[in-house]
Amino acid sequence: MGVFRTKQVTYLPGGLTRTAYSLALGSDFNDAYDDDKPKLPIPATYIIKSNGTIAWRHFNPDYKERATVDQIVNALQRL
Repeated sequence: MGVFRTKQVTYLPGGLTRTAYSLALGSDFNDAYDDDKPKLPIPATYIIKSNGTIAWRHFNPDYKERATVDQIVNALQRL
């Protein structure tokens, strides 16, 4: 989690989300973390050109808001 902490690319899921993960995983979600704030990485999608530059990105702290297929295809078509 070092990169996550230094780059601030994590979010703190709410109590209901933590409970749902705990039930799905069969263990306490909070036990996987070394502090009292369980974190998850923020989902992100990148399109990277062959020269290594980022041509497009979708980055949203709300884990429910992810890039759509249409957004990705449109970004690729603009390259």
